[in-house]
Amino acid sequence: MRRFCLILIMMPAVIAGLHCASQGYPGGGPVDETPPVVLSTVPAADSIGVSAQTDVIIRFSEPVQPNSCEPLVFITPFVSRDRLQFDWKKDRELTLRFKDPLMPDKTYVITIGAGTRDRRSNSMRYSFTLAFSTGESIDRGQLTGQVYSDQPVKGTKVWAYSLNDSLNPDPARQSPLYITQVGEDGGFSLNYMAPGRYRLFAVLDRDLNNLYNAGFDKLGVAPADVYTDSSETPWIGIRTAMRDTMPPVIARAEAPDAIHLNVRFSKAMLTHPDSLFLQPPTRNGDTLAVYDAYWDSRNNAVLRLVTGTQRPGPYRMRISKAYDTFYNPLPPDSATLEFDGAAQPDTAAASVIARFPNDTTRLQPPDTPIEMTFSEAMDQWSVQQAFSLVDTLGADTIGGRFEWPNLARMRFVPDSLAPHTHYRFCLDVTAVTDRAGNALSDTLVQQDFETWNPDTLSQIAGTVIDPDTAAQGPVFLYARKRNADKPHRIILPTDGPFRFRGLLPGDYLLQGFRDADENGRYSYGQALPWQPAEVFFVYSDTVSIRSRWPNEGNDIIIPR
Repeated sequence: MRRFCLILIMMPAVIAGLHCASQGYPGGGPVDETPPVVLSTVPAADSIGVSAQTDVIIRFSEPVQPNSCEPLVFITPFVSRDRLQFDWKKDRELTLRFKDPLMPDKTYVITIGAGTRDRRSNSMRYSFTLAFSTGESIDRGQLTGQVYSDQPVKGTKVWAYSLNDSLNPDPARQSPLYITQVGEDGGFSLNYMAPGRYRLFAVLDRDLNNLYNAGFDKLGVAPADVYTDSSETPWIGIRTAMRDTMPPVIARAEAPDAIHLNVRFSKAMLTHPDSLFLQPPTRNGDTLAVYDAYWDSRNNAVLRLVTGTQRPGPYRMRISKAYDTFYNPLPPDSATLEFDGAAQPDTAAASVIARFPNDTTRLQPPDTPIEMTFSEAMDQWSVQQAFSLVDTLGADTIGGRFEWPNLARMRFVPDSLAPHTHYRFCLDVTAVTDRAGNALSDTLVQQDFETWNPDTLSQIAGTVIDPDTAAQGPVFLYARKRNADKPHRIILPTDGPFRFRGLLPGDYLLQGFRDADENGRYSYGQALPWQPAEVFFVYSDTVSIRSRWPNEGNDIIIPR
């Protein structure tokens, strides 16, 4: 009886122990943040005389996620997925089985992309490359470089096409000969390349089909073809961007009143003044005057025209030149538009839709211009008479000149502003009208701001050096303060000394390009017909400056 009671007493403890055991090991300890690496391969790296019937074995330092690895296995010479089999052993050993014999006397390069993840989703920091040869030697060609983008470059690949195989490779139709994936910092290296001349593209291949899809994949075009048969390892920088090859079209045109016309395009348009040319509207042989044409400040897919007084009935006009933001031109067959003239007068009240400085930009350099953007074309004289800029301490009125980039945008450039001084600009809303005589809907337009104390400012200086003595075109150089939206810019007529003045203390990134075609913008190039991109460069170090302590000697060598 005592034995039976003892068993009953012990049962709850046993059950509790079993319950605890079913929960696994207790938590705690550091989180695994170590990325996987490749420990060994069969065949070993740089093996020669490898059998054409071989399988390739890749052993990782820890189990990985097969679905993250398999799409990032790249093989050169190219092997299609349907001729390759992936076999896994405990998710840490991958065997690649080729359904066809390997080609004789060839250097094979197998790359495992940096996006391969372990079970805790830690990604490999860099791509892994294995090279072996079915012949008696291994190709040793190599090139390195950097991929740049306005967004993170994670997942971007660099494709190399041999110009011995095709003089005009098309990444939209041809898979590359060599592939590698960039590291987290955008750096890349292509190794074990056969001697020859190559054309490079950087592609964010979102569907992993080894083909470029315009409008879906990001593309970067190298600024030059490269050779791998020299004693030096070429370095090349590539800048990627989303490309849109569809041309813009005119969606509609409508006259809201008798002196305005709005033309809406199918997409955002290039707003540079030289990118637009239009012929005035006509009606029954009569020409309608156009006093101004400008892009809507809030939507650059809308072109606003200020016209003479329209008459009811159909008008026809032609836009003979216009480009979207990807520099696709408006096709000639869609450049003619028709609209009905409006009879009703303009009775809508105008308003101020933007101003600078504003509430978020109170501290400004002493050469700050004042800007106002209106909802429609204004009577310029009334705006200028109603505008004032004063010193808030001495109440002195500040003189200057007015500029009008268009009839809806006013800029006032002060004669001079004192440093470390408070100013206020205002617009007497009771005295301002648009071109139709309508008063402003605003009840108050006023803004205070303060100019910088020059003792707080500093400078960055150095020299831009271009090893290519035959290179031409101005150099555009930018200094962007960390976490700032808008960079400082200077334009050099050619390579040589530079100096950024009036900079606030902080850390800056220097970058720029050489405007070889002298069109005032960076040209990304194109894949087919091939047009190389302009040379883009980034200074390797962050430049730190302190008040009154200029940072000198920042020499930038343009890569070639």
